[in-house]
Amino acid sequence: MLSQIEDYLRIGLSAKHRATNQIVHFPLIHIVVEKCEEEQKTYIATCLEYSQAFESNKPQTAVAGVINLMHDYFLTALKKEGMEFIFSELERQDNEILWGKVRRYLAEKYKSNLLFVEKSFDRDTTKTELIELAKNIMPPFEVDEVVSKDHHEHVTSLKDETIKHQSELILQILHVLSNKTKQIEEQKKTISKLRNGLEGGLEEWTEQQPDIQIPVPSAS
Repeated sequence: MLSQIEDYLRIGLSAKHRATNQIVHFPLIHIVVEKCEEEQKTYIATCLEYSQAFESNKPQTAVAGVINLMHDYFLTALKKEGMEFIFSELERQDNEILWGKVRRYLAEKYKSNLLFVEKSFDRDTTKTELIELAKNIMPPFEVDEVVSKDHHEHVTSLKDETIKHQSELILQILHVLSNKTKQIEEQKKTISKLRNGLEGGLEEWTEQQPDIQIPVPSAS
C-alpha cells in the first residue's frame, strides 16, 4: 500500500485524577499522519513510540482517534503492567522505517534553505537569483511553542498559509476530541453502575485537552 506523510505532530497528553483533582502528564508522543494512495482517500495516524494507530477518511479524525487510544493505552498499561512496561516499549524498533520517513519529511521542510546554500556555491548563480530564492526561505517554527486551544487565535493570525492550515487541523482535532469526550462522559453516567474491575479503575481518570506541537513549517 503506497502512502505519503501528510503531517507530523508532537503531542503532550495529560489526565486528571477525579478524587484529588491532580493532573498528571504522560510521556511526549509523536504522531505521523499518512495519506494512503487508494481509490478512496484514507488517513492513518500512528503513534511512533507505542505503535497505536487509527484509520479514518479525515486526518483530524484519525489523529483524534489515536489520541483517545493513547489515553486508554497509558492508563491500562500502568494499571496492568506497571511503569517499566511503558519505558521498555520505547526500545522496540517496530516503527523504524516510519521513523526514517519522518526524519526525511522533517529535513525536506528545510528544502528552500538548503537550495539557497547549494546555489550560492554555483558560480553561474547571480545575486539576483539568490535574492529571489531567499524569498522562499521560512524561519523555523518555534519548537517550544505549544499550539493549544487557548493559543489558536495567535497561530491563525500568522500570514503563512502552511501554518494556518496546520493550526486549522489542530482546531478540528480538538473539536472532534471535545465531542468524543462528551459522548464518553455521557456513556459513563449511563452505565457506571455496571462497570467494575479494570474499567472501574479507569473511571477515576479524566482526559485533559492535549497540547499539540508542530515542529517546523513546510517550505513547499
